[in-house]
Amino acid sequence: EFNKIETIAKYFHWVHSVNRAKVALKLSEHRPENLELLNLLIEVNVDDENNKIGAAIEELPMIGDFIAKLPNIKLCGLTATFTISHDFEAQRKPFKRLREAFEKLKPQGRSNLDILCMGKSHDFEAAIAESATMVRIGKGIFGETEM
Repeated sequence: EFNKIETIAKYFHWVHSVNRAKVALKLSEHRPENLELLNLLIEVNVDDENNKIGAAIEELPMIGDFIAKLPNIKLCGLTATFTISHDFEAQRKPFKRLREAFEKLKPQGRSNLDILCMGKSHDFEAAIAESATMVRIGKGIFGETEM
């Protein structure tokens, strides 16, 4: 599970998928001190689905506090994956939960939190309505890709 962390810590500038304090710790330990801080987003399982990874919303203050004490990395915000819906109001509900969690983390001495990454090609309008600062719209630009 941690076999790629050393490579990521050495060669990447951003990690959008930190879902546990242990992952952040390993990234911090392997980040060379001569490089800029490694930017992190905590990945949240907003819908509390068993088949999705991510930290629970209730865990965010603890994980945020833990990450804030680590050298070589910087917590920049939150991200999540959401259940696909084509109903605008249904799309907004989980985005609102993530935004509210984000807003609760900011005043706790985390002034560098400024990224709220949520929304993809099919739901970016609802994500923006709930204050997303970053969206992933690859399919909206490039179309479906073959794997």
